[in-house]
Amino acid sequence: MTQTNLSTFQPLGRFRWVILFCSCMCNAFTWGTLYSCGVLYSCWCKDFPTTSKAFISLVGALPVAVGCALGPIHGIIIRKIGYRNATIIGSLLMSTGWMISSRMNSMLELLITFGLLTGFGAGLANFAGSTALNEYYIKDRVFAEGVVGSALSFVMFGSTEILQKLTEMYTWRGGMLIFGVIHLQLCVVGLLLIRPDQAPTHPLNCWKKKTNSYQVTTSLDTTETIRMVEDCNQNIDKNVLARKIVEAEEKQNQTGPPKRSMREFMKISWRLWGKPSFMLLIISDSLSWMAYYIPFVHLVERARLLDIDAETSAWINSCNGLGGAVGKLFLGFVFQKIKIHPLYAYAIAQSLAGLATMLSPLWSTTEGLFVYATIFGFMSGGYGYIKASVALMLGRDLYGVSFSWFLLVEGIGLALGPTIGGFLYSSTQNYDLTFIFSGGLIFISGMMCMWKNMVESCESVRNDDCDDKVTFSDDALELKMTAISCVT
Repeated sequence: MTQTNLSTFQPLGRFRWVILFCSCMCNAFTWGTLYSCGVLYSCWCKDFPTTSKAFISLVGALPVAVGCALGPIHGIIIRKIGYRNATIIGSLLMSTGWMISSRMNSMLELLITFGLLTGFGAGLANFAGSTALNEYYIKDRVFAEGVVGSALSFVMFGSTEILQKLTEMYTWRGGMLIFGVIHLQLCVVGLLLIRPDQAPTHPLNCWKKKTNSYQVTTSLDTTETIRMVEDCNQNIDKNVLARKIVEAEEKQNQTGPPKRSMREFMKISWRLWGKPSFMLLIISDSLSWMAYYIPFVHLVERARLLDIDAETSAWINSCNGLGGAVGKLFLGFVFQKIKIHPLYAYAIAQSLAGLATMLSPLWSTTEGLFVYATIFGFMSGGYGYIKASVALMLGRDLYGVSFSWFLLVEGIGLALGPTIGGFLYSSTQNYDLTFIFSGGLIFISGMMCMWKNMVESCESVRNDDCDDKVTFSDDALELKMTAISCVT
C-alpha cells in the first residue's frame, strides 16, 4: 500500500491557480480561436463562389463539431495517456491542421484538413484541459467555469480582429498559417497540467515541499472523498480527516479496485441514459449547440450583406468576445455569490441570449448588430453552468463518462446548426429566419431546464446501489488530493 505525505499537499492550493490558467488557455486557444472563423467564412465565400453557402458553413462549423462529437474517443485517450500528454498531442494535431489548410485549393480539401484534423486536435486538447479543471475544482466550480469562459471570450475578441488583419495583409492562407504557429504554444501549457497526486513534489511546481507528517494512503473511493470535502467546510481536524480516508480505503479494498475497461464505460453509459436528469441535460445541451454556433459563423457575412465594410463587420463579431469576457466573469461571480444552482443560472443566461437572437432582425443596422453581439456575448456563458450541473446532478465521479456523451451530441448539433442556417439563407436570401431559428432553439434549451425539480422528483434515489459508486481510479485519487488540500 503506497504511503503519501498529507503535508506535501499544502502547495496544491496555490497550484490550482496554475491549472486554472492552463485550462483557460486550452479553452481559449481551441474553441476561442475557432469561434473567429466567421472571418474565414466570408473569405471563402469570395474565393469559392461556386460552392454553396450551406457547404461553406459546414466546413466552418466542422472543427468544433468534430472536436465535440469525438468526446467519447477523447475520453478514452485521456484515460489511457493522461490529460498532460493528450493536451500536447492535441495541440500538435490542431496546429498541423491550421497550417496544412493554408495550402488547400478547394472546400472539400478544407473539410478534411481544417474540419477533421484541426477539429480532432482541438477537441482533444480542450477536453484534456476541462478534465484537469474538474479534478482540481469542486465547490468553486461555477466561478472557475466563469473565469475559463471569460478567457475564451477575451481570446475570441482579439483573434477575430487579428485574423481579419492577417487576411487583409497575407490573405486567408497566410492568416491560417500564422494561426497554426501560434497554437503550438499549447504544447508548453500542456506540460503544466500535472496530476494532483504528482503536483506537490513535481519539479514544475514552484511551491513543492518535502516534509514528513501524517501518512495516509493514496487510493480512495470518490463518493467517500466528496463527503470528506463537505466535512472540510466544518473545519475538520487533519488527523480526523486522515483517519476517515484510511477507513474509507479499507472499506473499498474489501470490494476490490474500480476498473477502467470499455465494458465498464458502456455499463455506466447505459445507466446514465436511463436517468431523467441526464436526458434533460443532454437534450437541452444539444438544442443549445445546434443554435449557439450560428451567430459566430454567419454574423460577419450578415453584416457585410448590409453593406457594412469588412473591418467593421469583424469588430461586430469581436463584440461577442468583448461581451463574453465581461459577462461570463461577472455572471459567474454573481451566481456563485447568490448560491443559485448552476442549471438555473444556465436557464437564465440561455433564455435571455435566445430572446436577443430572435429579436435581432428588428434592428438590422450597424448599431443594432453591435448591441446584439455584445448582449449575446454577455449572456453566452451557459456552457460552463451546464458542465457544472453535470458534475452536481450526475456525480463528479461520473463526469468523464457523461460529458463524453454530451460532447458527442454537441458535435452533431454543431454540424447541423450552421448548415441549416446557411440553407435558410439560400432559401430566403436574408439572415432573418436564420437568426430567428437560432434564437428559438437557444430559448427553448434554457426554459426546459426550469423542469429540474420535477425531473429529479421522478428519479428514484438508490443510495445503497453499488452501481452508483462505480468510479475510475484516476478520479478517486485526484478528488482525494483536493480533499486533502482543502484542510491544509
